[in-house]
Amino acid sequence: MSFSSLNAQCTISSSGCGGYNVQISMTPTAILPSSYSCPYGYNYNVQFIYSIIVSGINTCYNGNIGVQNIITCNSQNNTYNTILIPAPIVGNPIITSTYTGTLTTGSNSYNPASDCNTVTPTSLNCNTLQVTVYGPGIPTATYPCTIVPTPIELLSFTGQCKGNNVVLKWSTATETNNDFFTIEHSIDGISWIIAGKIKGAGNSTTILNYAFTDTTASGGISYYRLKQTDYNGNYKYNEIINVKNCNEDVAESTFTVYPNPSNGIFNLLFKGDEAQVVLIEVYTLMGELIFSYNGYQSIIDLSGKYSGVCFFRLTQNNKTVTTTKLVSMSGLD
Repeated sequence: MSFSSLNAQCTISSSGCGGYNVQISMTPTAILPSSYSCPYGYNYNVQFIYSIIVSGINTCYNGNIGVQNIITCNSQNNTYNTILIPAPIVGNPIITSTYTGTLTTGSNSYNPASDCNTVTPTSLNCNTLQVTVYGPGIPTATYPCTIVPTPIELLSFTGQCKGNNVVLKWSTATETNNDFFTIEHSIDGISWIIAGKIKGAGNSTTILNYAFTDTTASGGISYYRLKQTDYNGNYKYNEIINVKNCNEDVAESTFTVYPNPSNGIFNLLFKGDEAQVVLIEVYTLMGELIFSYNGYQSIIDLSGKYSGVCFFRLTQNNKTVTTTKLVSMSGLD
């Protein structure tokens, strides 16, 4: 995993409605070719990380904010349909809410080159991003985003069990004005808490290695994300990773959901006794339940119901263990 040098940011303000702001940050992280044997070229999509911060109050009406992005690589536009997040609730006091995730464009652009095994967002010149935004008090419009230097080049971010603790390790190739890292932990991939902070190197052009031990991890799968903050207070998130439970007293359940991304129809493979699965649930990034089934089934059809990041949760009757898995859906047709 090596991050692109492109980090695009833009801020959109509502017209009236009490005055709330939508701050958007996006970073391409990988090119996903349709083939790894490409003597004549290949089709591809762009994987990207997003962070959207909504702050202020809303006096218009309750509703969602829609964000549609276009990442331009080699003069080709690669689009993601719509990221939907809730606008501030009318009547509530001033709030600040942050929404993050990893998604993939669905344009299936074509690159007439034979570099499908080595291509990156940087080598493909993914150097322009614009967003179309709408919501309460925000008329639909397209905005160019400002390209800002990426404060770090992250080479890896991993986690593994050591006893009942989780040891997290990451490496950077370069750092520019890097103040500190914040390690955030979640038990469901939705709600996050701060597990700890590690001081950054400031400026560096050599590979640096970092480590942090989370002694508060509980049974079940733990989710982690790394937040990097520079001296000016600007920050960005990396991709979410998960670590299997480090508590041997908790029953283990393993399941696979594929394809990823999908057009909305997923195959679910449970590696265990399917009769132990008593409930399947699917939640949106904001924790809204969009699918529920009592028992086990191998095909989950979400087409026409939701587009974006969702979480699959399986509950077993064996010690009532619940596990959660992050899955990315493509845009709906």
